Amino acid sequence: MLRRAMLAFLVLPGVVAFVVPLLIAATDPSRAALFPPGAVVVAIGVAVLLWCVRDFYVAGKGTLAPWDPPRRLVVVGLYRHVRNPMYVGVLALVAGWALLFASWWIAAYGAMVAAGFHVRVVRFEEPWLAAQFGEAWRRYRADVRRWVPRIVPWTGEHAAPQAVVAARPQDVAALPAIELAAARLLEGHAPASILTEATSLEDLQRAQREGRLRVALDGDVPVGFAIGASLSARHAHLAEVDVLPSHGRRGIGAALVRAVCAWAADRGHEEITLTTFRDVPWNMPFYAKLGFVEIPAAELDDDLRSILRNEAAHGFVPERRVAMRLLLRRTDTAPAR
Repeated sequence: MLRRAMLAFLVLPGVVAFVVPLLIAATDPSRAALFPPGAVVVAIGVAVLLWCVRDFYVAGKGTLAPWDPPRRLVVVGLYRHVRNPMYVGVLALVAGWALLFASWWIAAYGAMVAAGFHVRVVRFEEPWLAAQFGEAWRRYRADVRRWVPRIVPWTGEHAAPQAVVAARPQDVAALPAIELAAARLLEGHAPASILTEATSLEDLQRAQREGRLRVALDGDVPVGFAIGASLSARHAHLAEVDVLPSHGRRGIGAALVRAVCAWAADRGHEEITLTTFRDVPWNMPFYAKLGFVEIPAAELDDDLRSILRNEAAHGFVPERRVAMRLLLRRTDTAPAR
């Protein structure tokens, strides 16, 4: 994906914000002497643009290219202040070139680019975002303006709360689609077969009947779920956590993990374990923030060794997987924040 992100950067803003303005400057007979403060504006535009490209890659799991858009709604970094900071960065770059070269031709080009961006955003991008991310996009749009930045960064303060509850029988049918949608975020990390396989309805129904399935509800609609398992009287295991990408980065995954931890503690388990990717930013570091710690290989019990062997048999690379544990106490069942 990194290669695709770099290609998209070179093809799109690379041409619009660098190649075309510099070609105009080279052919503009009316340009005056260099105006050095313009270089500061150029530097600011470059910084904004690179920051946004990084957020598209890390938080959105996509690129800025129309053919490879983000899979998550990007509402981090500069996107907490304004909805289109990448376009703002490009326009700052063009304005910086116009100042640096004192070129009215580049300024006119920048005005045309700004008009084109506005039409594209209103006619194409915002309808696509509404269709792709639904209510999450509508809540974000209501509080963050299209072009005028807000001073106080948006934190999702007006987002409707999600309830994490024990799964009801009617919730189960929606869960395989959630699992497959979440699995797409692991493209390039997980084996291809895992991206197209979901937990069977029979297994989900069994987990629901046994009270070890938790769901996150947006209104009355499931948007995430987690499954616990009892491996022994002492040892519980977090078998699965999935959240719809459209509802990512809103604390739902953490709430689901805590709910399963509470279930395990209430059953008298002393610890809960999981296996995850060592090198995926939203896997091992996410669980570490919740209090889970890596289990050294020498301390793996037979149950965890069996789970890791089964993962390897399904195509996971053993060196990229890690087992983690959280010690539980009945008087304080929630993982450390």
